Amino acid sequence: RTTPSLSTEPSFRQHCAVDPMLATPGPLPRGPEWAFEVKFDGIRLLADTRSGRTRLWSRNGRDLTRAFPELAALRRATPGGAVLDGELIAGNARPPTLQALATRINRTTADASLQRTCPVVYMVFDVLEVQGRDMTDRPFDERHALLTDLLDDSATWHVSDVFDDGAALWEATASAGMEGVVSKRRTSVYRPGVRSPDWIKTVHRSATDVVIIGWRPEAGGRQRVGSLTVAVPSPGGLQYAGSVGSGLTGHLSEALLAVLPSIARTDPPVGLPDGVDPSIRWVDPVLVAAVDHLGTTRDGRLRQAAISALRPDVTVADLADDQPTDFPRTGPA
Repeated sequence: RTTPSLSTEPSFRQHCAVDPMLATPGPLPRGPEWAFEVKFDGIRLLADTRSGRTRLWSRNGRDLTRAFPELAALRRATPGGAVLDGELIAGNARPPTLQALATRINRTTADASLQRTCPVVYMVFDVLEVQGRDMTDRPFDERHALLTDLLDDSATWHVSDVFDDGAALWEATASAGMEGVVSKRRTSVYRPGVRSPDWIKTVHRSATDVVIIGWRPEAGGRQRVGSLTVAVPSPGGLQYAGSVGSGLTGHLSEALLAVLPSIARTDPPVGLPDGVDPSIRWVDPVLVAAVDHLGTTRDGRLRQAAISALRPDVTVADLADDQPTDFPRTGPA
């Protein structure tokens, strides 16, 4: 087992030289100028086959090539080389969830047994370069048409479907328990590293990424994490958001215990309200986790929160503008 990565590898900039374009949270738009895709609950993944082998990169530049060897064959599927963008999801979960990927995203390698018990599928939704041609300045419709011609579906990757009727897709994804819908302006270019209003993400459930700032061991003497103390971004910096105990499986606890002692600190990294448990063991705010919840209380604490997965693919810096701090549930406008 490996611990969550705490830094971005500089080789990402040297080899891939692009940051993924990001979507803006908001209500579902309407009109023929928009295309609609399923928002999958997984991890963002860039695939680069230009060197004659497949290199895989997370959103924050973590090299995931060895973690997902199933995608090595992408190099043969993209003669001349390409840079692809998409979402890696659990292949045996219905609906696919980030939690179902937990046994894969915290490891740096995957043997044949792990590949069988936790298969993955790469849902490819964009192409940034193909056979030496930069495609980022081409409109979305053109890029997706090229992607469809370039890449044949396989058991391990699929080209994401595009729909014209956003309202119908919203209802269908809700019925299927999917995360939501991503709307893309058909004329939009690919803007690396930019959170653009030309891409809008609309979700069915309250879910967010939080920063781990402390923890408590499980009662009873077992070597397990009993709860995490978390914070969320706010205009003034990180803001205390309460504690989360639900969802802390043995696997997550093991991964956390491998790294939490190394980032321990004596004082809380954020301001605290009165009455916070004094036995919390504080840590530097460098780890990110995904949380499902039922919104927030008036004082900003998460309601009925449950940890779904660690997010070694996301840094604390990524969260500053990643989602609104009031966690709205948004649907069709």
